[in-house]
Amino acid sequence: MLDEDITRLAGAQPSKKKFIRNELVMTYIAERKGKPIHGQYDLPVELRFIYIDGEYRLKEAYLGKNLTDVLTDKLLTQIIQSVCKSEKSLIKQRISVDIRALDRSLLPTRSEITGILGPPNPKSGPKHTQLYDYQLKNNGHADKVITVKIEFDGSGNRILRIKVKYLGYKLEADLEKGEAILSVDIFDIGES
Repeated sequence: MLDEDITRLAGAQPSKKKFIRNELVMTYIAERKGKPIHGQYDLPVELRFIYIDGEYRLKEAYLGKNLTDVLTDKLLTQIIQSVCKSEKSLIKQRISVDIRALDRSLLPTRSEITGILGPPNPKSGPKHTQLYDYQLKNNGHADKVITVKIEFDGSGNRILRIKVKYLGYKLEADLEKGEAILSVDIFDIGES
């Protein structure tokens, strides 16, 4: 995957970009929208590219601390294993993932999520729902919002559903049904 592929898929230029010898380092930072918290709850992703045959090719990616606190190694391993067995449909532009085998004890609790992502938006709605809005840091597109909605069970502590939306990407994970669906509207993606 090339650097320009990532920029197109992200629909925006990176928050930071630097060159180190034959490598390009691009960092996308999602920051809480409307909350000047000075990076405490930012969600950075660093992508490193190596220069080969006149192009920068993706070499590796690193998730920032807040993301690794949510997506622990064990949880990420189980998610990747599930995605490898997923059903893909180019016609419907979606991927269905069976997450019934996911060990739900690896998911963070409501208080852990609040500690990692910060207090939810005041407009979160029902008491068993937490809503977070992010925007890409140092990016002139304030309309490109990343929305994260987390629904909890009656005790308010165990995650039932997670919905994430950014541009034409929509992820809906229903832990009760054991299914996650990633859908893509290809007409709503791309750099503006």
